[in-house]
Amino acid sequence: MFHPPQKPVLYCAYRLEVEHSTATGEGSMVVTQIGYELLADADMLAKIDVCDLVALPGYPDFYDRNGNRPIMRMGTIASDPESDYCDLGMRPARRIAYEAFSSAGSSGSPVFALAKGMRTGAGLSGGYFRDFCLLGVNAGHLRGRDEMDPSHAGISYCYKSTCIVEAIKDAEHGAGQIISEQSK
Repeated sequence: MFHPPQKPVLYCAYRLEVEHSTATGEGSMVVTQIGYELLADADMLAKIDVCDLVALPGYPDFYDRNGNRPIMRMGTIASDPESDYCDLGMRPARRIAYEAFSSAGSSGSPVFALAKGMRTGAGLSGGYFRDFCLLGVNAGHLRGRDEMDPSHAGISYCYKSTCIVEAIKDAEHGAGQIISEQSK
């Protein structure tokens, strides 16, 4: 589950709060836990716009094997985050489309909306600022429309972070029910 952060880590020029980070040897991946406070709720999603910048770290076949580090892909949001993106043949779901190349090994990767605007303070006032947040979890990418063009269409999609928040709440609720039933 998500826990309060214990130490800050600089990761791709953005400060993430992590509980711990481990690498267990040759060929293993680095595990990083993301704080609950980074999950974009419905209010935060309402502040995210088409063409805002996104970044997704991942471990496709060409990840950095020197230190077992992910590569970072960047792109822009391609669909309205307040709507639920649905292409031909997709079942309705809470998705956001973004223009970036995800590939095998990127499924389940976090998709971050990068900070936007200027933070005020120390003599600065006014303006707009939206902080860095977890937009969602990468779920795949689109391909060409016909059999003659099976290539990556340049559009990927993620499930919204609100799905993660609901899953956590459901798990906590279910765990609470199990505990109360066991204490009877």
